[in-house]
Amino acid sequence: MSIRIPPPVYVLALLAALTAAFRFLSPSPEGVGLGAAAPDFRLAGIDGRSASLSDHRGRVVLLDFWATWCDTCRSELPMLKALHGKYPGKDFQLLAHSVDEGNPREVAGFTAANALPYPVLIADYATIRRYRVSGLPAKFLIGRDGVIAARYIGPSDAARLETDIEKLIKGAHP
Repeated sequence: MSIRIPPPVYVLALLAALTAAFRFLSPSPEGVGLGAAAPDFRLAGIDGRSASLSDHRGRVVLLDFWATWCDTCRSELPMLKALHGKYPGKDFQLLAHSVDEGNPREVAGFTAANALPYPVLIADYATIRRYRVSGLPAKFLIGRDGVIAARYIGPSDAARLETDIEKLIKGAHP
């Protein structure tokens, strides 16, 4: 029995096609570009109300993509609660996007058990794709003008987040 090896041209064509398909179908690790308009969304919250990014136009918004099973996400909860408490009022809004699959009641139970004071939304696949989230946690800081000013992938530095938020509230970009 002999093994027939395809000509190199076919192998290269197959590799090129697979690479193109992978890039097209996979979210980009770089995420949405800085300086671009943040994609709008309308998502259901665990409280039963829906929310959109455009509802918060004129505010500095921090989008936090997270999951209950993500250890890093869980370790950041005290920092996020502190940020939410530091900037009350109309200048800043933290919106948490849970990417947990399954029952939203489980996310609601986790949220209640951890006393999260900010809105928790259930992210859908379309929003995850639009923001090109490929790892958790992922955060996007959006200026009052709806433009993405900063992106944070992985564990966040609390001081840097706070500095960037303060700059945007004052009208400067980080």
